[in-house]
Amino acid sequence: MNAVYTFEQIRAALRATAGRAAFPTRAERAVWGALRAGRLAQQALVHASAILVEPLPTIRATDYLAYTRDGAREPFGTPSERRRARLMLLALGECLEDQGRFLDAIVDEAWAICEQSTWVIPAHAGEFPHQLPPPEHTLIDLFSAITALTLAEVDFLIGTALHPALRARIRHEVQLRSTTPFLARDDFRWMGATGLPINNWMAVCAGCTAAAALYLEDDDERLAAVLVKAIAGLDRYLDSFGADGACAEGPDYWEFGFFHFTAFAHLLAERTAARSISSAIRA
Repeated sequence: MNAVYTFEQIRAALRATAGRAAFPTRAERAVWGALRAGRLAQQALVHASAILVEPLPTIRATDYLAYTRDGAREPFGTPSERRRARLMLLALGECLEDQGRFLDAIVDEAWAICEQSTWVIPAHAGEFPHQLPPPEHTLIDLFSAITALTLAEVDFLIGTALHPALRARIRHEVQLRSTTPFLARDDFRWMGATGLPINNWMAVCAGCTAAAALYLEDDDERLAAVLVKAIAGLDRYLDSFGADGACAEGPDYWEFGFFHFTAFAHLLAERTAARSISSAIRA
């Protein structure tokens, strides 16, 4: 029913377009200087400054086990979510201020996220043996995909001001936990492998994985492979909506999925200068 974009077409589109950044980096001082005068920017700086004197949220193995033992998501989910939120606030603070005050905290926060045994929340970890993540597992869920994109965006925003070891670590972990399993596996439930209908998971998991690759992947053949699979999946996601544009999951899940869909569509349009394969995303 919809146009099929081949690997060769997408690779050619990537090679034909230099693309442009979707957001200003820390180095673009005129943009961030203008933004800093705003009320929301000042609030962000206050919150980022407060993080500097707060302890790093800890995550223990027993926090992960709390879900299977007691049905409690919060012991792992809350500190994991706080780490992502803190990291983005610290990156925003550094971009607004440009004094290096937040750089060490960004390294600590991002390194701690990379050190987590998994970014998958325990409620989604049914394939893990013994209820704890095995080394180098290949599971992708909503929050592992979001975490990969968060790290990729921070790497992009801060750029060369980040410690080079952290930048290498981010690339390694995103490859290991996001890009590689996305390319290697077709049996994820959110891909419809078990006969379940496509829902917001496809938009979040495929969209965030491909968006992170747009930021981090230098190999245009590997990037093209990620994009062709993501675009096909997102096309199926769009087809899952009824004639009225609604979904059976309700408005909150509709918003959650479609936000990540449009975020990826925006990044793809910027990367391809709004030409060629951007037309594959029917946003």
